[in-house]
Amino acid sequence: MPAAFNLDSVYVQGDSLHATVSYGGGCGEHEFELDTAGFLMKSLPPKQPLRIIHRSDGDLCRALIKEELSFDLHSFRGTHRGVTVLIIENWNKNLSYSYE
Repeated sequence: MPAAFNLDSVYVQGDSLHATVSYGGGCGEHEFELDTAGFLMKSLPPKQPLRIIHRSDGDLCRALIKEELSFDLHSFRGTHRGVTVLIIENWNKNLSYSYE
C-alpha cells in the first residue's frame, strides 16, 4: 500500500537518480521504486514525468527515518543519446539527465 513520505533532495549523477527521503516508521518494511507518472513528452529535449512510490506494511512506529535512495535511469531515456528532462512528482525543479 502506498505510504506518505517527503522528498528532501533529488539529483541525477551519471545514470542514477539519487533521492533523500524522510518518513515516519521504524518497525516495519519500507520499499521505494521509481515509476513513470505519465507518457514521455515528445519535446526537445524530451520530458519524462516520474514518481517515487513508497510502499509500507502499515508501520505504526513514529520514528523519523531518513533514507538515501538510488534508482537506475536507463529505462527512462527519451532518446538513444542526448538529454531527457526528468519531471519528478512532488519536487519543485526539473532535472536534466544527460547520456551517450
